[in-house]
Amino acid sequence: MNEEKIQADSQERDLLDGGFAVVDREKIIEEETRFVTPWYKHFINVFLDPRKMMEENFYHEPPKGLSIGIVGSILFTAIMLLLTYANPIMKQQVFDSFRMNGIAEEMIAQKYAITQMSVVIGGIISIFVGGLITAVILQVAKLIAKDKGKFGSLFTTALLSNMVAAALMSIDKLIALFIPTTTTVLGLPILLSEDLLASNIPLMVIAQILTLPSIASLVILVIGYSVVARVSTKKSLAVVASVEVFFILVSMGIAYVGQMMAQNIQPPM
Repeated sequence: MNEEKIQADSQERDLLDGGFAVVDREKIIEEETRFVTPWYKHFINVFLDPRKMMEENFYHEPPKGLSIGIVGSILFTAIMLLLTYANPIMKQQVFDSFRMNGIAEEMIAQKYAITQMSVVIGGIISIFVGGLITAVILQVAKLIAKDKGKFGSLFTTALLSNMVAAALMSIDKLIALFIPTTTTVLGLPILLSEDLLASNIPLMVIAQILTLPSIASLVILVIGYSVVARVSTKKSLAVVASVEVFFILVSMGIAYVGQMMAQNIQPPM
């Protein structure tokens, strides 16, 4: 009796092991035959099909896509700032400020190149700091909305948003280079005078939002939050809109403080 039981158990074990082996082989075959999207297609899809790019990367374990956000943010931010400083109007303004500060004429070009590189480095650092702040605010909004999702994917979303905005700003600066102007071309600011924007802080902040780079950046945030939290586009839009209202209020507050400080610094007439 015992021998029969032992033999039955052995046969059952063999069947189970064989079953697991079949499952394992199927998984291995599935992994080996699965099509893997090349990184450069993910890079392009950030602009052409961001939802597909995010779903293919964020649903991995661990989530992917951070490297694309990092490389893209650095690349397009550097291009955008270099084009900004290549603008002849900007160059003349900076040269004049150097002369007012007593810098020798033969040193101005060298000083300008150093300043340009410093701004590029500072801009790259600030885009990552800005992405981190955006991700933190989105995380807070996510907790309030009782949604789920990983903070790392929110940070990646913020970087992809910055990447798209910087790419479009590069186009903006390239167009401005040939006009030439230092005003944002792809949006409302080009239709308004600089004096009007300088004298009306709420209008200035809203005008900076109503530009193609800013709108595209918000679209990426809406899509990204929807993918990360697995919520509808409508709910994602509501969450991102609340975050954007927060940033608008902060921007207006900083602008008002800067304006008051500038008025206090000015000598009496």
